[in-house]
Amino acid sequence: MKKKYLKILAPALAVLLIFATIVFLNKIKQPESSSSLPEEASQNESQESEQSLAESSQEQAQTSTSAPTKPTAGKTELENSQGPQDTQSKGYYYNYPGVNPSPAKTEAGKWYLLLVNFDYCLPKGYSFEKTTLGGTSLDARVAPHFKQMQAAAASEGLKIVPLSGYRSLEAQERLFNQTVNEYKNQGFDEKTSVAKASKRRQPPGCSEHNAGLAMDVCEIRKNFENTAEFKWLMENAAQYGFILRYPADKVEITGVQYEPWHWRYVGEQDARKIMAQGLCLEEYLAL
Repeated sequence: MKKKYLKILAPALAVLLIFATIVFLNKIKQPESSSSLPEEASQNESQESEQSLAESSQEQAQTSTSAPTKPTAGKTELENSQGPQDTQSKGYYYNYPGVNPSPAKTEAGKWYLLLVNFDYCLPKGYSFEKTTLGGTSLDARVAPHFKQMQAAAASEGLKIVPLSGYRSLEAQERLFNQTVNEYKNQGFDEKTSVAKASKRRQPPGCSEHNAGLAMDVCEIRKNFENTAEFKWLMENAAQYGFILRYPADKVEITGVQYEPWHWRYVGEQDARKIMAQGLCLEEYLAL
């Protein structure tokens, strides 16, 4: 009798055992994790990467005419950045040979005259609100002036297209390292490569893009100077507080190549003086 029952129960028990095993395995199986993109690996980061390639190859950068969007509430805090870390008491990063900037300073209330370049970096903890413009952004205090300038140009049939405004320290570090590596691959040592790269873009924290005070416009090519938009900017940008930051005849002073596409906000009163006198920001601030 027992043997008869065993013959009947054995197959049923085997089926139950298989079913229980499948259920158990499904419970413990974990889905494959997907790596999250860093903050700046969004649409803005893709745009910055494309512009970097365009600058190097002298191909035309993005020239879409996306309309400015409404302000965003995002706040940039460089102190909390996941980018380069402090290695010196007076600066923040710098493991680049020959790069040893001091923290930038401004007179009280004159944030718009902040000078950042190869010798001066953003002070630790520098923060500001951002406003979105097309596929990029600016310091929220600067964005309204840029929009007014855009509108004035548009009224004359010209398009001042915002290409590249604010960049995070991470984005700047990536772009700067990319440029340094280009020279290292040509056979230059690291210090020379860093020096050469600094003529094209600044180390992280030393760029006006990190401060949200500058905008690259229209196309990242030197022959942008031959366009109607560039001529209009030279004649009118100061009325809205913007200056040509890196003029062709000031390379020895700014340390940066001529960039007709790079426009920096310094406030209307100071912009008028700078442009009228044919100065660069370093000369105007006597630094």
